[in-house]
Amino acid sequence: MPWLGGADRAEPVPRGVEFTMKKLLLVAAAVGGFLAFRKKAAASQEADLWHEATSTGGSRPTPPAPR
Repeated sequence: MPWLGGADRAEPVPRGVEFTMKKLLLVAAAVGGFLAFRKKAAASQEADLWHEATSTGGSRPTPPAPR
């Protein structure tokens, strides 16, 4: 990456820039992991609701007939 002090530049990358890039990479990885977890949890919840809605027997019993 020439703009970060690659092989075509003589001066090294400043420490502050390197530290900032590492922090940005860490934050991006954390956000990606969080979003993946939320997506998986939402899919699992939807599957549970689908199973409950399509299972036989029903979750609400039929009320008794009035007399």
